[in-house]
Amino acid sequence: DCLVDLDRESEYSADQIAELRELISYSRAIADRYVTNQRNIEKPLRKGSITSHIDYGSANESIPEGDNLVPDFPGNNAEAVINNSHRVQGAGVPVDNDNICARNTSNLKLARLPEIPLPIFHGDIFKWLTFRDRFISMVDQRPNITEIDKFYYLTGCLRDNALEAIAGIPVCGRNYQLAWATLTARFDKPRLVASSLIEQLLNAPKSASETLSDLNKFLLVFDEGVSVLESMKLPNLGDFILFSLASRCLPSYSIKLFEAQLANEFPTVRDLLSFVKSRVNVLECVPSVPRDSVQKSLKQSVPQKSYVTPKRYNSDANNFKKPHSTSLMTSTGTSKSNVSCPICKGSHAVSTCHKFTGWSVDVREKWVRDNRCCFRCLRAGHWAPECKFPVQCTKCSRRHHPLLHTFTTVIGDMGSNLSCNSQLTREDNTAQSSLLGSNAQNSSSVILGTALIHIRDCGGVLHTRRALVDSASQISAITVDCAAQLGLRVTRWTAPISGLSGTSVQNVKGQVNCNIQPRFATDPIFKFTAWVFPTITAQMPSQPISEQIVGKYKNLALADPSFAVPDKVDLLLGADLFARILNGKRVSVGDAYPVAFGSVFGWIIIGPVPQSTNFVSSSHMISLVSSIESLMDNFWRVEEPEAAPDDFTCDGQCEVMFREKCSRDNSGRFVVPLLFRQPVADTTFAGSRAIALKRFESLERKFASDSRLREAYCDFMAEYASLGHMSLAKTAGSYFIPHHAVFKSSDAEAKIRVVFDASARSCASASLNQCLFSGPKLQQDVIDVLVLFRLSRYAFTADINKMYRQILVDPEHRRYQHILWRSSPQDALEEYELNTVTYGVNCAPFLAIRVLHHIANRDCGDVPAVRDALLFSTYVDDICVGGDTVAETISLQYELINVLKRSGMSLKKWSSNTIEVLKQVPPEDRA
Repeated sequence: DCLVDLDRESEYSADQIAELRELISYSRAIADRYVTNQRNIEKPLRKGSITSHIDYGSANESIPEGDNLVPDFPGNNAEAVINNSHRVQGAGVPVDNDNICARNTSNLKLARLPEIPLPIFHGDIFKWLTFRDRFISMVDQRPNITEIDKFYYLTGCLRDNALEAIAGIPVCGRNYQLAWATLTARFDKPRLVASSLIEQLLNAPKSASETLSDLNKFLLVFDEGVSVLESMKLPNLGDFILFSLASRCLPSYSIKLFEAQLANEFPTVRDLLSFVKSRVNVLECVPSVPRDSVQKSLKQSVPQKSYVTPKRYNSDANNFKKPHSTSLMTSTGTSKSNVSCPICKGSHAVSTCHKFTGWSVDVREKWVRDNRCCFRCLRAGHWAPECKFPVQCTKCSRRHHPLLHTFTTVIGDMGSNLSCNSQLTREDNTAQSSLLGSNAQNSSSVILGTALIHIRDCGGVLHTRRALVDSASQISAITVDCAAQLGLRVTRWTAPISGLSGTSVQNVKGQVNCNIQPRFATDPIFKFTAWVFPTITAQMPSQPISEQIVGKYKNLALADPSFAVPDKVDLLLGADLFARILNGKRVSVGDAYPVAFGSVFGWIIIGPVPQSTNFVSSSHMISLVSSIESLMDNFWRVEEPEAAPDDFTCDGQCEVMFREKCSRDNSGRFVVPLLFRQPVADTTFAGSRAIALKRFESLERKFASDSRLREAYCDFMAEYASLGHMSLAKTAGSYFIPHHAVFKSSDAEAKIRVVFDASARSCASASLNQCLFSGPKLQQDVIDVLVLFRLSRYAFTADINKMYRQILVDPEHRRYQHILWRSSPQDALEEYELNTVTYGVNCAPFLAIRVLHHIANRDCGDVPAVRDALLFSTYVDDICVGGDTVAETISLQYELINVLKRSGMSLKKWSSNTIEVLKQVPPEDRA
């Protein structure tokens, strides 16, 4: 019986478990000896000489007593066959010894087949189907293997990400199906596999020539890819391929909205077209202001006032935060008809004059100086320090007009900032670096090698980005925008940056861990640390390259097929990766042309290009230097003890418990744990039921003297139960929470508030709140929320309806949230279980706000305005946000409703200073 109950190890002591394991080992030793003796008995059978005087006793004398522990091995039944043959011969019936030998010989041959090893799975979804089928046939469908043994076999087959997926599930027999279901939900994604295969086929390079190797490469890609797609038995392969082609032409935001409302696992092209038509209808009804229109208007000569909030940082969340900024602009300029160009005497501003824009930068600057005009708005009558024109240079972000930019530097002060949450973990925090740009005018330019690479985001999804490969850089780098789009976690770095000639470069945001690989191969994989800059360089190349030069490389599989077209650079791969990227191959098409260097990403083009016009050349030299201030700071910190890791602090333990145990159910609602300081014994809350019963009897006495209180209380508890927020307890509770009401009977419109007192002590002098962490403070200060709220021209407020009660509590912890209730003294007293986060439990505020932060960081990657609203403009359950235009405000309202709806939350009590916002919500949901 103990062998059967091994999946309940917690019910036995350590000595009992050790004894059971000794018995198991002993039984296995007996089984091995049994098999050995059985084979000795069967030797005469293989020789075809069965006799009636085989010495069974000598063969079995080594088997000790208690051999009833030996399992029944199939195929090892020779003794029964021999005994049966003796009985048959004694009865005068002939026995076919040859058949007996043949059958047993066949069994022996089957038993000697090589052992089939169990499959190993590392977490690659492309290898999941193979692993799943092999494991099911070898282990899962074997009826003679217990659930606990299957669980052990399963964990033994998993590695890396696959093992981490079920690391939090306790190893016991009843959890095997849960572990298998978890793996299936995590890695069984046939649509993702099919999409990746189709993407690989669409991006396959063109065969350079009709050679044996090129054609074999073609077959390797397409034959294997098409075969796998056909074996997946998609509902309609052709339609899915059409969907993949069409989806590539849509912006990423539209694709994300389509995926959010997708009902079928394999959508059709008709589904996509229907969605696009619905989006067109929405955009026609809710017009939005294009981003370019604002920039275009700012390039004109109409001066404007602007107020921009200072950048804000948040250090409580897990991922870095974009700054929350809001601008409010009002025009104070005159009409266009009153503007006169002093150059051509036309009715337009200087900045739009064709004659002025046709001059070189030096001539424009000389004209502005000679005519004593402002360097910012190009108008006379004031100087640049007094100018209220809000535009900065779009190329270097300095305080001059874009038409006066001289391309003196590649990197300038950027207006955006990046908030970093993580503490710096680098040992040498005195490192500094710089990027240098220069201006030159020559008869030829130089192409710096670029490549299109695949980089993984925070969720492991591959994205294509453009990288600059430069051996002159000591470090690698990534832009702020690229890191934000990928959701990479930034490590804070505040050291000063300096470089050639002592040039100082500001706005170094920190460091991120990157994981890149080639576009058409799964290896090699490069893992490195990149520095985060607002921008790395200007567009590369500085000018388009002629088609005549590009045609010389048309037969090569280029790492960047569009190397001749100026475009932005997202990453810089420095000397730390350069040697591993190049493979030593080199192709030259002439001394005056760039050279093609072989690399793992393809052929990289580097070298001079003949040019007949002026150009901008950029040099990228990055160095690491230590400043005297940093060295002195390290000197004084040498003997300073290290701070305790976050995981050892109370706040750090709360964060770890939330990340490890937080999950979402099938409807999207969050399931969170209670934050226990340490494991709780069964006797910790002994007597809590008696305390809760005494408090409930006192409450019933109040009901007898106040009918309004009783009616309101009963209505509240009935709603609580009808919404599923509490249910009849199926198991005995460990802790009972007393509850009472806050209610003013004298007020005719008073609303009742039921308070759950988790601080009530049990007979053992312990309360639930004493055993729980309260969690760190994540709530924004109300002053900060109100200041941001006042900056928007159009604003609205909304309340997250029953926010605490929309978050479920882990079923294992609900036994600590039991209450006693009955609606009438004549009814039997019943025990209920609270299924959701309960106000009155000290960790409830942290859990609720932490869930909002989780939604902001994980579900709002494509809607940064909603992310900022949840992080910076929410006070408890009240959201106070707005926008500069009505269309922007309505769009924010729509996205906010959709994001919270996916987590089971809804918004009520809407209020706004514009009726257009209130028209979008039902009247009953307004304040």
